[in-house]
Amino acid sequence: MPAKKTLTLILLVSLFSCFHVFMFSPVPAHAQEEGSFTIATTQEVLEEAQDGDVISFSTEQEGLILSREAYDKRLFAVVATDPQIVYRTGEGGYPLVRDGVVYVNVSTVNEEIAPGDYLTSSPIPGKAQKATSSTGHILGIAINEFREGSGEKADYEGKEIWTGKILVALAIGPVSPALFLLKSSSGAVGAMDQLGKALMQTFQEPDSGFVIMRYILAAVVVLLATTISFRNFGRNITKGIEALGRNPLARREIEMMIIFNIVLIAVASIVSVLFSLAIIRF
Repeated sequence: MPAKKTLTLILLVSLFSCFHVFMFSPVPAHAQEEGSFTIATTQEVLEEAQDGDVISFSTEQEGLILSREAYDKRLFAVVATDPQIVYRTGEGGYPLVRDGVVYVNVSTVNEEIAPGDYLTSSPIPGKAQKATSSTGHILGIAINEFREGSGEKADYEGKEIWTGKILVALAIGPVSPALFLLKSSSGAVGAMDQLGKALMQTFQEPDSGFVIMRYILAAVVVLLATTISFRNFGRNITKGIEALGRNPLARREIEMMIIFNIVLIAVASIVSVLFSLAIIRF
């Protein structure tokens, strides 16, 4: 297939993929407002909780407690005292929500919060904070902003903070490192800085031996994919550059072939990086 037809086909496929994403993907968090539909299930919580409190599994006893650890991997739900539907699993208990858009208690203990920021649990019991690390779990995405001077003033370990309540699109679970780095960092330097911090934090955990093996496997995947793509597609680029001098009449087709191979190298590299991040994270 001529290079021009091949490139045209790739562009058409890309446009179709973009159309599919925009037409059939879930509604973004910022588009979901107060009318969202939330369903709660009543669960016993081992301590007193309030509407909007963040709930996690306890590590010391069986049951649920207020979250009191940043980036808690045992995040479970948020207390919602006024959901649209409540499934009662027994007498008493708190209505807990795991998805939808709900009000969540937050603080500025880890920077101010802007719409679109990832949120996670914090060392303040029941309160969420802005997530600034790609490790651990997230609670969801902030819909409203929360700045200093908003809500009520409080003191945490000698630091003046502000606490209040904002709307959050819940998405409880491990954050995608690739998306987090692209969103929270400032260019390539910021992404590398975030990745370095994640590596240091991971290696300090007790099961770091297994984690290190996953990092090694991820590095091997990236190295192999990059080597193979450069060896195959790079060779085509080299031949194309040489052909420009021998066949000037076909200059346009040759240039398109060179660009096509450069794109293939970039795509292969990006896919290998994303795959390696998946190995590291999961």
